[in-house]
Amino acid sequence: MIPVKKEDVMPHIYFVSSFAQDGVMYGGLSGKSDYIGGIFDRWVNTIPESVIFNKHLLPKLYPDSPVEVVSDFWKYNPKVSGVAPDVFGIKIDDEIYVFVKYDDGWFVVDGAPEIEVKAYKKPQYMVSLRDQNYTGYLVMVETDWAFDYLLPLMSDELFTEEVYANLQMSEDVFVVNDREGNLKQTGRITRENDIIGHLNLLTVCLANSFKEYATLCEARESPVYVKEIRSTTYRIPENPVQESEPFANYVSKKNQTNWYSWNTNGIRTERSERHKFLDIYVEGIENITFLRNSKSTVTIFCNGFVRINDSELEAGGYIVAFGEIDRSSNNGSEYFMHKSIVERVPNEERIMLDHIREFIDKN
Repeated sequence: MIPVKKEDVMPHIYFVSSFAQDGVMYGGLSGKSDYIGGIFDRWVNTIPESVIFNKHLLPKLYPDSPVEVVSDFWKYNPKVSGVAPDVFGIKIDDEIYVFVKYDDGWFVVDGAPEIEVKAYKKPQYMVSLRDQNYTGYLVMVETDWAFDYLLPLMSDELFTEEVYANLQMSEDVFVVNDREGNLKQTGRITRENDIIGHLNLLTVCLANSFKEYATLCEARESPVYVKEIRSTTYRIPENPVQESEPFANYVSKKNQTNWYSWNTNGIRTERSERHKFLDIYVEGIENITFLRNSKSTVTIFCNGFVRINDSELEAGGYIVAFGEIDRSSNNGSEYFMHKSIVERVPNEERIMLDHIREFIDKN
């Protein structure tokens, strides 16, 4: 895990605060009704590009040189100017090697790597990529922000003893009895730690590889994904293998080893045509039998070791519960994958780093 500290995000704080003070936000960072607190909540997932490169990726290339990524701090409307790649260039010893330029629209410099950084919060189940003909590198990062991540960014004046004293309630004035101890005084805030969160690099892959492994949801199609797998003994027959069907009858193997798509029979009939079941990763499919399904679950039996996505299952009965992301009002196409298996897409980190080094060496 890579720590994110206050000093890592200061330029981003200033940049987004400037947007907020102007009262205009572009690129989906904010809804129209957001104040600055809501803007920060939406913004915080846009900062990993600099941290993941400066603290993890670039030191692998230039361990003995001061090197940092150049981030996009231009103000513009992407609907007018187009969407720029996330990494504008690399700065080494105060010299900038440019990856992206603007000529009434963004373009990638000939021979330069095109890099998009995608960040996903830890509780999220999905990773996704909009269908925008992007063919470069994807750097996929999981973020785990502290619940109080804004505290290190606030002024010291807010946390003085004088302010704290004003928050203390007079118990002898307001409380007759509190036998259960339901009322608590406001506690002191500690700000000894300047870490606002951590990053975890999920993978570096090519966009085309991700698309090949992911599931495409067309406009207004809502992805349905495996949300939870829990053990069960409810209505498991005495001889489940003999009294059920092979699970393989309900899925079809894709070109990639151990990747499967759901067939049109079985659970698909329980949902509308505007739902798309995401592909799953399965090991030991020969050990799975299909018992029954409902609209939101499938019951299976395993007679040996099985892995479905990131869940390792032993012999016994299991309920596979599904979740859904509502895209009924979304007019665009988007590729989706369960976050737990994105690491199984072919990793291209070394290829990307070599591409960066080669471009810099030539320039």
